[in-house]
Amino acid sequence: MKKYLLFLMAVWTCLTIPTLQAQRWQWLNPKPTGNYVNDVCFTDPMNGNMVGDYGTILKSTDGGATWKTKFSGNTHNLTSVFFVDGATGYAAGDMGTILKTTNGGEFWVTQPAYTANLRSIFFADANIGYAAGETTILKTIDGGIAWNVISYNTHYNLRSLWFINADTGFVIAGDWDSYHLLRTIDGGITWSEAFSSNTFLSKLFFTSASTGWMAADDGIILKTVDGGLSWDQLYYEQGTYQDDIFFADPGWGMAVGWQTACVPHIIKTVDGGWTWLPATNLIGAQLHSLWFTDRNNGIVLGQRCFPSSEKSVIMHTTNGGQSYSDLVSSTTAGWQAMDFPSPTTGYVSGDSGLVMRTTDAGNTWAVCHTSSTQLLKGVSFPTPLTGYAVGVSGAVVKTTDGGATWTSGSSGTGLSLNAVDFPSESTGYTVGDFGTILKTSDGGASWTAQAAGTTRFLRSVRFLNTSTGYAAGDYGTILKTTNGGGTWSIQTSGTELDLYSIFFLDENNGYAVGAAEQVLKTTNGGATWSLVHVGYYYSYLSVWFRDAYTGYVTGTAGIILLTTDGGVTWTVQSSGTPSNLYAVCITGDNTAFAAGDRGTILGTSDAGVGISSLPGRPAGKMQVYPSTALETITVLFPGEDRKGVVHVLDAGGREILQQPVAGPEVNLDVRSLQPGLHLVRMTSDRTTETAKFIKQ
Repeated sequence: MKKYLLFLMAVWTCLTIPTLQAQRWQWLNPKPTGNYVNDVCFTDPMNGNMVGDYGTILKSTDGGATWKTKFSGNTHNLTSVFFVDGATGYAAGDMGTILKTTNGGEFWVTQPAYTANLRSIFFADANIGYAAGETTILKTIDGGIAWNVISYNTHYNLRSLWFINADTGFVIAGDWDSYHLLRTIDGGITWSEAFSSNTFLSKLFFTSASTGWMAADDGIILKTVDGGLSWDQLYYEQGTYQDDIFFADPGWGMAVGWQTACVPHIIKTVDGGWTWLPATNLIGAQLHSLWFTDRNNGIVLGQRCFPSSEKSVIMHTTNGGQSYSDLVSSTTAGWQAMDFPSPTTGYVSGDSGLVMRTTDAGNTWAVCHTSSTQLLKGVSFPTPLTGYAVGVSGAVVKTTDGGATWTSGSSGTGLSLNAVDFPSESTGYTVGDFGTILKTSDGGASWTAQAAGTTRFLRSVRFLNTSTGYAAGDYGTILKTTNGGGTWSIQTSGTELDLYSIFFLDENNGYAVGAAEQVLKTTNGGATWSLVHVGYYYSYLSVWFRDAYTGYVTGTAGIILLTTDGGVTWTVQSSGTPSNLYAVCITGDNTAFAAGDRGTILGTSDAGVGISSLPGRPAGKMQVYPSTALETITVLFPGEDRKGVVHVLDAGGREILQQPVAGPEVNLDVRSLQPGLHLVRMTSDRTTETAKFIKQ
């Protein structure tokens, strides 16, 4: 009832280093997110929020046409979202996660809850709410300040809550071939069975205290007109998995799901659910959630089955489902390598011979189909227009027009080529399996094998110029040449673990990363290497340094690390993805990119600062005074009112305090801060600004 009235009103990380939540990486591909999305809720025709895996929260202010990522501060999967009004909302998900917002979804705060994986959250009014998942039902009576278990060990997995008032509500429960609709009339203290079935029951929706619907598998739709005491079956379609049902008004409703072989299923009613007719279906998707703000405008969520099963479906309609626009942009091909020949022009290479190109500093990406269908594991562009990619089965391809057309070359080997680097337009090197090293001096027209002195797989190659270069690979292998590959010498790395990436700033300073979170550093051109970081959970897959102090490492499970002191200390960044990140690249003073599985391309425009802002945002006029403070500081926005949040961070980028702002200035008590340099960050949808001060 409350949800319908809303429409009417309009791993704990294994590392021991701290998470830098202030540094946020933005999704550049796919947009608006590469994570699966699970639930959506609108508070009026324009404003909606969506939640998904890995702490994903998206917000729309234009009726669902576009969506922006919001920071959840959480990496657990979010499965349900509910708004009490236009300002106050809640999200729930795995590991007992419950988040709350009081400003329409701009900022979210974690609430104390329980450890069960939650699948549904529902509020009967501003204070009384319920959350359910696994065998647990939680209840709050104070707007989420405290949550208490009111039902535990029901022996059934719970999902889909709905309350028609503070005391009377329903929850779907069941497993295998025994499914039940449970009802309470005393605020969840006791529950009784209102309906049972041997068919999976999926979702509830009520338009009044008496009238409601329930969706189930085999395309079943049930209706009650007596407040859930009895239910009549109105629709049946064998072989259909029905995942959600929604009514824009008492007469117009839609249900979505999917059939075998991943055929999407959408049916619609215009007579209050008594008759249902097939609606326009989407191709190749499993559909599991929807919301309509009226009979015309709505969002349908799901997951693609083909050509890729790794792409979310966010479909927007403005004509009641007659046609849809796919809001998830571009491909979900996995990316293995990245190169930016200029700050604005960059390339990634990966699955099935695909390359993608950006010419606007990562804001948009276009697919380039090469002359190969092999996995392209390395890419190098010595100029913005001329580039090379290499891959499995000895694949080598070249472009001279910025990726518009490609020609295949002959590498002379059928072994996998894992990395490539061109220190000049004509001279390049590629390394691969069984110690393969190839060199070209004629722009890829011919390749000559070089003696590596090892048969171990080589994973990475980096040249400082046409003469001096390094290669790294399995069992701690590091090779060096100072004569253009005429000879390669084996260096003592000090490790027998696999190395996946090597990077040199100059002739002396270099880094290598690999399995078991190892980071190696040399300050004498590779003569000796020291271990500056090690763990066991992640593998580090790529390393890149902007200067002697600032560098990034990316790896498995979406890990991103930042150092600003030359590798002495490392800070975990919030990447917003669980996908493996195979490549990282810093393209300027403040801009960096990362790429990996499921089409993931991320970007940040504050490389090494630890403060997030969106690409292309102009600097603001925020002022902080006094510049050296003992007790208080004033953050001033000359000539205008601001609405957002001011964050104070230490020099390492760790957030110390935050305070909302709504006006031309805000005063902050800094007496509790440690002496030294601190950063001030103002965040809003419009801009992100930074300044600094010294705490005495």
